Amino acid sequence: MTDRRGIEWLGADSISIIVSDGVNFPDNLTQVKLKSFHNHQFIYFLMQWPDPEPSFNRSLVKSNNGWLEVKSEFNPFGESIYFEDQMALSFHDGNSNCAQSCHVGGNKISGLHYTKGDTADIWVWKAVSTNPAFEADDGWWGEKLNDSTGGRHFDNSPGGGYISNLNEEWDEPYFLPAHRAFENWIWMESDRYLPYRVSLDNYPAGAAIPGMLVSRMAGDRGDIYARGQWRNGLWTIELSRNKNTGSKFDVTLKNELWIGLAVFDNAEKKHAYHLKPIKFIVER
Repeated sequence: MTDRRGIEWLGADSISIIVSDGVNFPDNLTQVKLKSFHNHQFIYFLMQWPDPEPSFNRSLVKSNNGWLEVKSEFNPFGESIYFEDQMALSFHDGNSNCAQSCHVGGNKISGLHYTKGDTADIWVWKAVSTNPAFEADDGWWGEKLNDSTGGRHFDNSPGGGYISNLNEEWDEPYFLPAHRAFENWIWMESDRYLPYRVSLDNYPAGAAIPGMLVSRMAGDRGDIYARGQWRNGLWTIELSRNKNTGSKFDVTLKNELWIGLAVFDNAEKKHAYHLKPIKFIVER
């Protein structure tokens, strides 16, 4: 975390929001504190919520038939046992928020995000997939494209980012860690990994290695600085972005906006959320 948290954050405006219907949270709900301030160029956010244990559960495990991603039984609502903690912020020019852009599925179909003509700017921080790069994933929701992704898009990304370490065609990793202590991600901008070779694979059945390959995102998708820290049962996430990135996929953060937020406790999709939008005014 930056030193600015100890000065500016103390006097920053804050609100607390109860979010619900999130898997793994006690009684499926939790409370999120949101703070913000800005200067002439950048806007800053701080999010905090309780979580007894941080989740970094993105691993590959060796079986007798090759390597596999660690997963539970198939669930149409996404993984909620072997995954990672996440949080999301959405920005809307209009008073829409989740009431108009969150479309609930059924007993066997996951819900989708899409809008009805407008664009929602979405920031998603992930404990494994983006936090090592000090970033949040920059995306947007638009009109519905299909029944798989809804209207969910990522900003332009000419390089970098995060992908699974599993080569599904060969049931083997793309890379092996240089040290067996690494379990959840490989930082691709380091020298702490080796290209996979059978001759190097002396791992026994049941052994785990990092399941994600992570690097900094290039292009519009890498506009957001984000750094998360878990301490004493509390996640604290600091985010910042230029108020006007110049991208057609980013909402300019000025005047009156509407905000939505969600947090995920070791869950791929089943997040805790609120329906009533938060009015957010960026004062000059």
